[in-house]
Amino acid sequence: MATRWFFFLLPEVRQKGALESELAQMAQARDQLVKMRTMLKNQLHGLFVSYGVALPKKALASRRQRTALRGRSLSPLADVQRRVLLGQIEALDAGIAELEQVLTEYYTLKNHWTFRDFTNFELAR
Repeated sequence: MATRWFFFLLPEVRQKGALESELAQMAQARDQLVKMRTMLKNQLHGLFVSYGVALPKKALASRRQRTALRGRSLSPLADVQRRVLLGQIEALDAGIAELEQVLTEYYTLKNHWTFRDFTNFELAR
């Protein structure tokens, strides 16, 4: 009998609808892909540093800069690793861009919200 009153102290939880749940999953998937891409970029940076190539982290930021890295000379084994890492980074970029496009279109068209950085929402004007 003493435990019944305890339930009145618990906060109410609003259950997400199907669409809200899907969008939250999509945003979470995007965040995971960004983390994976960062991990691969760090691994690629470490590969170049281990071969004595002084490379600023900014050199991995854009597709054009990463393409220029294909011309750097590395050992044959390191070259395989570089190709694999660059390919994975490109694939993740494509997936992230697709998710961002869907999320941005949905929030801009349906709810009149816009994304700044996928963590801050603003009312569209």
